[in-house]
Amino acid sequence: MAPTAGPTATLEPPPLLTLRGRVNVQLVVEQRSWIRVLVDGSEQYSDRAAAGEILEFQAQQTIEVITGNGGGVRVFYQGQDTGLMGEFGDAVVRIWAEEGVITPTPMPTTQVTVTEPSQVTATPAAGG
Repeated sequence: MAPTAGPTATLEPPPLLTLRGRVNVQLVVEQRSWIRVLVDGSEQYSDRAAAGEILEFQAQQTIEVITGNGGGVRVFYQGQDTGLMGEFGDAVVRIWAEEGVITPTPMPTTQVTVTEPSQVTATPAAGG
């Protein structure tokens, strides 16, 4: 008797539990990842998530997701698979709004001030 091939796995989005907000994001953790989530500016989650966990968030305005492992977190936005947040080990920040994903622009966090070196004046020694 010849062996038969098993069924092929297809990626199905996890079912949305509710559609209460205008912005709906599900995070499917594929590899252990540190994740922080802000919903409408308020922290809703900050922890290390294990592979297999599904985190679901609804917002009226924005959902911001920060992860230390972009290759370990798959995102479903409004029920659509948008793929992994990045590559393995990438620190990634994404913000979802009703209009779609917003990629934040990095802003400088420190300002360098250049000062002129002080002038040193030699004075002759007395009695010389």
